[in-house]
Amino acid sequence: MIIATDSIKIGEDAGIDRSTAGYITAVAAEALTRLGRLDAAEALLATHPVVGNLPVGAIRLARSRALLDLTPAAQLSGG
Repeated sequence: MIIATDSIKIGEDAGIDRSTAGYITAVAAEALTRLGRLDAAEALLATHPVVGNLPVGAIRLARSRALLDLTPAAQLSGG
């Protein structure tokens, strides 16, 4: 998870555009979700709308959002 979140920062510093960075964000959000850090995952996903990403990034972001929504804790909180 640290590698994924560090990759986001490195990508931003290097000028990687948001259409590619969405994929990296999704990977980090999935790690946060699996660690039970649902609020952090939600906040990270909120930084990248699905629209405007390369198809692979959009698919990965949608998958990450679905994974987050399907966690038992998210279902209990209505998220």
